Amino acid sequence: MTAVPPTGSLHKFGKLPSADVLESLGLKVIQPAGPLLPEFQGKVFRYTDGGAIPPGKVKSTVLQKTGEN
Repeated sequence: MTAVPPTGSLHKFGKLPSADVLESLGLKVIQPAGPLLPEFQGKVFRYTDGGAIPPGKVKSTVLQKTGEN
């Protein structure tokens, strides 16, 4: 399984836990915060107030499940 959590300084899940915490959860970072993955390009992302997030501010971080957790 691969997860792509939202990232960004304004998003409460935008900061990943340490590598040790991720490992304890059976996860590892495959791609650190970088350009938006192709499958998400062209989508509109919004702040909680409904305003559109500028496309250049949206990034992808890819996590992979490594264990049986």
